[in-house]
Amino acid sequence: MNKWIQTGRFAAPVRWLNKIYYSVLADGRYRIASRKALGYYRDLKDELKAHPALQERLNLYIQPTWQNQLDSLNFEAGIPWDFLMLPMSRRMFYKSKQQIEYYKQDMEQRKIFKIVKGSLANFFEPRAGLMFGWYSKIDFLNFHNISPNTAASLYQLSMFNNLHPLKPGSTIVEFGAGYGSLANIVATYLNYDLTYVCIDLPEMLALQYNFLLACLGEDRVSRYSDNNQRIQNGKINLVPVYRINEVGLKADMFISTFALTESSVCCQEEMAKKGYFGAEYFYLVGHEAPPEEGQEEKWDSINLTESRVRAIYKFCTSEPYPQINCFQLFAKI
Repeated sequence: MNKWIQTGRFAAPVRWLNKIYYSVLADGRYRIASRKALGYYRDLKDELKAHPALQERLNLYIQPTWQNQLDSLNFEAGIPWDFLMLPMSRRMFYKSKQQIEYYKQDMEQRKIFKIVKGSLANFFEPRAGLMFGWYSKIDFLNFHNISPNTAASLYQLSMFNNLHPLKPGSTIVEFGAGYGSLANIVATYLNYDLTYVCIDLPEMLALQYNFLLACLGEDRVSRYSDNNQRIQNGKINLVPVYRINEVGLKADMFISTFALTESSVCCQEEMAKKGYFGAEYFYLVGHEAPPEEGQEEKWDSINLTESRVRAIYKFCTSEPYPQINCFQLFAKI
């Protein structure tokens, strides 16, 4: 049923109902967040036009297959209220029930429930990006009616928190932050006065800004740009990937789930040169087998990340990730 709603003949009517819901019934903050996200996206594009060197750097950092997917979004016409129902979003963020069961089984075997049954005990799924927040909801551990992507975020949070329990005042860098799901969970429920930095492509930053504004409000989110070249402590900071050389910060934890291994060789080399912002702890999820046919150019850089990490970090452990042909790497200085 969920698959029909997302991809079949019901997809168009559902999006039409979605538009009515957000236009008439939904809280105004969703509409405001969508408009502000469009303004932010246009600011990023103007920034690239004004600084050709930044555009050249972005071209070096992004894989062609990623660029093709992003071009299909056509955000110049607007950031959809229901962006999680876009075809690209479904491909990126939808997880099967079998996949979710793998996460659950792995957490049960490792007995890493402290954070999800403690600080996150009252977690609930935000509506931002979805229709009524129901079309693909599942039960996961002690959580009810959450999205499959949120289940993945809870699993990943449990894994890196088990590696290094988060503390008040910590700085976390997430390279490739999706639509901001993990950042929102950390900022909303851990209440540690954390500084969180999301490094991403312009289109993904626009989605993150949309989602985080709707969930947290404008005072909790900072945009790194020509007019604001400073990481704001205690906030979620959105940083374009083409500006990583400008950012000066010392991170406690560096996280990347798939994005770093799917970046170009040039981008991965730049991150390694920066020592992953000096993070003492490192958590990576990546591919351990070639991607699907037609995506061969990604494979050139997938094996690079692990070798670079092992050259910097003294203690590294690689384990299977509960997804086919994937691994997770834990490292510390």
